[in-house]
Amino acid sequence: MIRSSISTDATIDAHCHVGGVSYGNLITKSYPYSQDAMDLVRKMESNNIDYAICFPFPVGEESLFSASLFNRLLLQEAYRFGKGKILPFALLVLNDELDFQLSDIDNLCKNYKIYGVKIYPPCDKYALNDYGISLKLYSFLKEHNFSVVVHTAFRGNGCPSNIIKFAEKYGDIRIMLAHAARFDEFALEVINQLPNVYIDCSPLHMLCALMVRYIKNNGLKSKFPFEKPSEVLTELFIKLPNKLIWGTDAPCTYLTNFQSNEVVNFDYSYTYESEIKELFKLEATIKKQISNINTLNFLFGGKF
Repeated sequence: MIRSSISTDATIDAHCHVGGVSYGNLITKSYPYSQDAMDLVRKMESNNIDYAICFPFPVGEESLFSASLFNRLLLQEAYRFGKGKILPFALLVLNDELDFQLSDIDNLCKNYKIYGVKIYPPCDKYALNDYGISLKLYSFLKEHNFSVVVHTAFRGNGCPSNIIKFAEKYGDIRIMLAHAARFDEFALEVINQLPNVYIDCSPLHMLCALMVRYIKNNGLKSKFPFEKPSEVLTELFIKLPNKLIWGTDAPCTYLTNFQSNEVVNFDYSYTYESEIKELFKLEATIKKQISNINTLNFLFGGKF
C-alpha cells in the first residue's frame, strides 16, 4: 500500500459503521440499526473530524443479507458521497464462503481503494486461528497489505487471547483489537510487546457502562475507574501510548433494546458528540497520538 496522503494534523475516527443494516438490531427493534455515508459525513463536518475508518454492519448466519452486498453498499456510498473522508474496510465473514468472499474483495479492489478488512467473530462459523482459515487469511492480507480490525468479546472466538495468537503467529499483519480488548489483562500486557497490534477505545462511554455491569454481574474487581470514562481513556493512554487508537463506533455509541426483559439503555447522553468531546478534552499531544499517529501507523505501517 502506498504511503499515506493523510495529514499528520488530521483527526481520524478509527471505528464507524456504514453500509447495510445491523440485522440483529433490526429484527429485535433495537437502536441503532443503520447509518449512511452522507449522515456520517455531516456529523464529521460539524464536529471537526477529518476522516473515518468505516466498515459495514456485521452479517451473521441468520441474516438475509451478505457481506458482498454490504461491502458494495459501503464502497458506493463512500466514493459517491464520502467527500474523500471515508476510509473503507471490507467486511469478511469466516464461513464456508470464505474463498468466494476473498475473490469478491479482490475484484472490488480493481475499482475501489480498500484500506483493510473487518472481522466480527460472534457471527463467524470458524475461528480466526483455525489452521485452514488463518493461513488463507494471512496470504490474502499479505498480498494486499491490508490492516485488520477485529471485534472483541468476553468469550468465544472474539476472546482477545484468540486474536493475539493470530497476531503473534503473523507478526507482519497489522491488527487492531476493537473495544479496548474488553480490558482483558493479558491482552493489555502483551499488546505493548507486539509491534503489529493496536487497540481502539470505541465507544468509550458505552464500553465503560458495559464494564460496570459486567464486573457487578460477575463479582469481579475493577482495575479501571469505569464510572469515569475520561480517566479510563487517560489510563489506557498511559499504559499503551503507542498502541491506543481513538474511535466512536458510530452510530453504535449506545444501544437500546426494547425487546429485552432488562432494557439495555446506556444513557442517551452517550452520543457521537460526547465521544468527540472526550477526545478534544485531552492534551493536544495525546489527542494527536491516538487520533492520528497511532492510527496512521496501524493503517500503513512504519512510523509517522
